[in-house]
Amino acid sequence: MFKSTFRLPLFILTALLVIPIKINAPNVTVSYLIAVMLVGLSLLYITIRMKVKARIVGLLWPILVVIITAPLFSLSNPDTYVINLLFRGLLFIISGYIVSLLYYFIYGQDFEMKLISNIFYIGVINSSISLLTLINSDFSSVLYSIIDISDDAKIHLEQGYRATGLFYSGASTLSLFNAVIFFIGILMFFGRNNTKLPLCHNRTILAYITLTIVFVSTCVAGRLGLMLILLTAISALFLPSYILYKNRLLSYFVLNALFASPFLFLYYEHIESILRWAFELFFNGLNSSELSSKSSDVLFDTMYFLPENEMDILFGTGTFGRGDGAEYIDSDVGYILMIFYGGMSSIAVLMFVYAKILYDAVFSEKSLVRLVVIYTLIIIFFANFKDVYLYGLNGINQLLFVLSGALTIQSKNRDVPS
Repeated sequence: MFKSTFRLPLFILTALLVIPIKINAPNVTVSYLIAVMLVGLSLLYITIRMKVKARIVGLLWPILVVIITAPLFSLSNPDTYVINLLFRGLLFIISGYIVSLLYYFIYGQDFEMKLISNIFYIGVINSSISLLTLINSDFSSVLYSIIDISDDAKIHLEQGYRATGLFYSGASTLSLFNAVIFFIGILMFFGRNNTKLPLCHNRTILAYITLTIVFVSTCVAGRLGLMLILLTAISALFLPSYILYKNRLLSYFVLNALFASPFLFLYYEHIESILRWAFELFFNGLNSSELSSKSSDVLFDTMYFLPENEMDILFGTGTFGRGDGAEYIDSDVGYILMIFYGGMSSIAVLMFVYAKILYDAVFSEKSLVRLVVIYTLIIIFFANFKDVYLYGLNGINQLLFVLSGALTIQSKNRDVPS
């Protein structure tokens, strides 16, 4: 009974850590505040309750101070922009592990299933809010008087074809986040027992509703995640039968198409404009036999370039091209900016944490968390060909670090002799 009282607060805590909500007054990102609070309270608990040598505890507090203050100093010093990312990443790695520990404390051995289930429904809630802001202007006015979204997100929302939900910027970041949520839903509702996945087959209607909400929300978030969902859904149909109930998954797609038919007829013009934007890549492919869109043309024509000096390609120019005082590098591509910062070798250094998590996931026990971690990491590795997905406040990293914390706890429990 005591532990059950903390389940709802833990759900809310997870949502506030994973979803990068930026509130208007004060102008701060809630995820960052939650992460600082978790790390700070954990260090305080260690100091007061645990038998840890004073010298060790004394070293932990300065680390926390550096983690908190480094991002503030980096705003005025362009050379420390990447240091800001790394410290922020460290903060979210630690806080993600702490959240997983809290799930283990409250739910015991079944904590992974509850954690992944909560993350799925957090994604569904954000998708629902995203759709509500698009169809109800009064709701969006009230919501965005409390939380902040980017100027581009406000313009897209006014145009009526793109919504960010609780995310600050949304767009491709939100769409990729939704793709991970959709993948979790497929495994939750259509996975088989012998993959050690939490099964929810007795909730067929819930599966159809929630997955549809996430899919439609992705259609008005970004094309990258939408294409990933479609690719994932099609690929899932070719997986072995011992992994998924493919007939049930196929029936979901058929029922979805039948359910959508009346809405396509009633709101054809508005839905057509959204679909033409969402599937611009494919429409252009049909018309000109070339898979391209305005954004992809800009990406490949203007954002892929290297430093002119060969030594700079190898060792970098020392700047990430971001920050108030830095010379701006006119590219959004993560790997390009890494090369400008520290050369080719910096890619391996900056991506080391992600590679280590992937290694641990590949060799961990089969579970839903393991599959989602691998799937998320693949997305991050490829997404850096379009944007910067390094340790940032984008939802995907927070989700990854929470689940990687669960993998760590799982492996420790497995190694403890019974």
